[in-house]
Amino acid sequence: MIAIVIDDMGPNQKNARRAMTMPSPITLSFLPYADDLTPMVTRARANGHEVLLHLPMEPNNSHLHQPSPNSLLTTLDAAEISERLAWNLGRFSGYVGINNHMGSRFTADPRALAPVMAELKSRGLLFLDSRTTNQTVGRRLALQAGV
Repeated sequence: MIAIVIDDMGPNQKNARRAMTMPSPITLSFLPYADDLTPMVTRARANGHEVLLHLPMEPNNSHLHQPSPNSLLTTLDAAEISERLAWNLGRFSGYVGINNHMGSRFTADPRALAPVMAELKSRGLLFLDSRTTNQTVGRRLALQAGV
């Protein structure tokens, strides 16, 4: 099976609208900090697209790429990760899971990623690893958590 996922959706609404007109099945992954997400996601789903939440996570090169608002960071404790995760997951509905936005540092850290997998499991959501690093522990932790 081959899946086509277009991520970074939302901040550029003109491009998002154009992507939504593409024939399905194409999965569209929306950044939670974009404006007016609900109408865009509703339209994407009405056009037959599956939707993911493109969850901002800490990159290895954060001095070059500043993490976005409410990004998940390896320096946060489990409670802070859970709080930021809840904020991101609460921005819109209708998604079937998440994929990481950046995240090369975060997805390589099992301590940081474990609470994310636990929350995804509790909500019945999937995890699609964008594989921004070959050091990712995403697949292993997802399998362990039953995601």
